[in-house]
Order: sequence, then structure tokens, then C-alpha cells
Amino acid sequence: MRRNSTVAVVSGVCLTLAFAGCGGSDSKSTTATPKSMKNAGIGSQGRPVVGGSVTFTTNAETEARLAKDGIKFAPAKSSSVKGSSVIVPVSSGSIIVSNLIGSAHGRGSVVFAANGKKVAYTNIVVNTRLRRVSGVVNGKRSQLYHMSINNLKHANLNGGSYSGTGITTTLSKQAASRLNKGLDVTTFKKGLKMGTITMVVVTKKGAAPAAKPAKPAPTAKPGTTTSTTTAGK
Repeated sequence: MRRNSTVAVVSGVCLTLAFAGCGGSDSKSTTATPKSMKNAGIGSQGRPVVGGSVTFTTNAETEARLAKDGIKFAPAKSSSVKGSSVIVPVSSGSIIVSNLIGSAHGRGSVVFAANGKKVAYTNIVVNTRLRRVSGVVNGKRSQLYHMSINNLKHANLNGGSYSGTGITTTLSKQAASRLNKGLDVTTFKKGLKMGTITMVVVTKKGAAPAAKPAKPAPTAKPGTTTSTTTAGK
């Protein structure tokens, strides 16, 4: 028999990025274990996502490495670049609000530029269940980053909004090959530590929260009997 366990640890979270309609300093945050997240299903528990943002922030070491080879993130329609961060608006998806397992679908792109060339990953999707970030390149969806959610912390904000921090990313093998070829560089390698992700998702009002597991029926003690009374009899 398989045994599933879930461990939740209450901790504080501080957002460094603001999103319109997503505020509040009295938010509660939780860190869920990778095992609990791996076993979590979406199904009817997922709450529809109707807005928000996903921010990709490059770590300092990788940013310096890219800059040395003339590689930068370029602004794109429906997304913006601020310093070492690319901010992609979220328009849809499905998330279990108790642990942020699910997917956030962006309307923007992550665009790499160098040597007068560009490689764009459009229609970005962040999937915490599959641990990957993907985008559409040349009409086909392709993986951009692998994700680690070992240190994922989520917070319940005001107005049905939820945030996720502590997500780290590394470059996928497919993306490394595509970027090197498309930008005429040799900078990108599989597993290159790219940085972190901050998620803010706005869920549909009135949607049912994550279902709670049913309580087990009481077990009769040895040597005793149980009886059931039917109304009207």
C-alpha cells in the first residue's frame, strides 16, 4: 500500500515585486515538501487563474557571463525587461492554491538577443507540477528551463491572489542548443543556473478552494458493536 504524506511549514515571505491588485502585508506563507507537491493532483482541485505575472530574474553570475558575450534579454510585446528581470503577464492557467501546484500561462515572451539576432520563447507557460518552463519557438512548444521547487514558498495575498517565491531555474539541453545556434554563440550550456522565478497569480472569484480529504470512518473497538439509526424508523 502506498503512503502519501504532506508536511507544511509556516514561514514568512516578502515580495520584492508589486502587481496591481495583489497586495497586503499580512499574508501567510507556507513551504511544502517536494514529495507532497509531486503527489498532488490538479483535477477538480485546481482553481482557474485569470491574471497575475511571472518574473524571471537572472542571477548575478549568469548575467555577467551573458553580458560578456553580448547577450541580453530584449523587450517584447506583452512583456517587459527591468534590469536583470523579465516580467511576463499571466492570463490563464489552473493552480491548487494550497501549494501552487499547476500551471500559469503567460501572454508575453522571453527573448534573448545577441549579434543582431533574436530567439524568442512566446506564450510562456510555467508548470510547477512538471517542473518546467516552456515557450513556443517556430510554431512548436519547447522547454526553456528546468525548475526546482524544493524551496518554494507560497503566500495568500488579498483578493484571491497568491504568490510563489524561491523557485530556481536551470537551462534545458534543448534551449542551450537552440540559443547557441540562433544567436551564433557558445555561451549556453545544459544546466546553466539562470536564476529565480517569482509568481503572482490571481484566481477566479467564487471558484471552489482545494478539496479537503474526507475523514476516515470511526473504527469499532474489539468486542463492541455499532448500530445505525435511520430517521423515521
